[in-house]
Amino acid sequence: MELSGLETRPRRSRRASSGPHRISATDSTRRWAPTRRTPPSSSTSTSCRTPRSTSSSTTSKTSSASTSGKPGPTAFVVGGVHGEEPQGYHAADQLRHLRPTGGKLVVVPYANVPAISIGARYTEDGDLNRQFPTGANPTSRLARALWDELQSHDPDVVVDLHSSSGIYKYDGKVGQAVFPTRATPMNAVNACDYVNEQYIDLSEYPSHYDFDCGNSLDGSRPLFIHKAYGDLHLPGYLVETTRKGTTLEDAVTWEVAVARDLLWQHGVYHG
Repeated sequence: MELSGLETRPRRSRRASSGPHRISATDSTRRWAPTRRTPPSSSTSTSCRTPRSTSSSTTSKTSSASTSGKPGPTAFVVGGVHGEEPQGYHAADQLRHLRPTGGKLVVVPYANVPAISIGARYTEDGDLNRQFPTGANPTSRLARALWDELQSHDPDVVVDLHSSSGIYKYDGKVGQAVFPTRATPMNAVNACDYVNEQYIDLSEYPSHYDFDCGNSLDGSRPLFIHKAYGDLHLPGYLVETTRKGTTLEDAVTWEVAVARDLLWQHGVYHG
């Protein structure tokens, strides 16, 4: 996803705290909260594999659901909305193997099979992530299928994984940022701080590769996460890593770490 109508916020220092993992903000929209305050482990594999062969289709790739067997929230994670962003769908594919410790984790790793199959943002139906108007039906068959899949699971939190050709507040793009809905913006700040402290190696990447929290999404634009808030008032996060000057492995590692931390804050995964 590229910058279009997204605001900027002051940059936070990632070195603000070296103590235990921070406590997340809560909100009246949240139905569940973590019960253990330890940082997520790094046991989830982040090695990249090539997605299985895909062909043009009018429906999104089947979701993968893992249930903890315990009471808790349902998280819905999406990757591959844009076909030229392999970081997003590789990260989502890795998260399929994460076993929730509370509630249920649903992952759609390859949401836009037609775009992935040609490595492009646009198909004959246009940009999938511009087809989710708030207060109205999605405007393509594929968008409706993805939205129906989300609604069928009645999620408590939604995470949409992307990548950008640039870096937020550095070159006018949106990479290395997490854009939260208005429900839980501090959770995005916390996830950025955690990943910057634990995963961004300053000996390999300059400081502008730190993740930042972007502006809150409010349902005003026809994006998937905007609609999750505009129609359902859900906590949601648009996660953007960058393709600029990074290896695929590093970008996927960061994206998985951000998503895993957000899931931890919402009580789905206690590592």
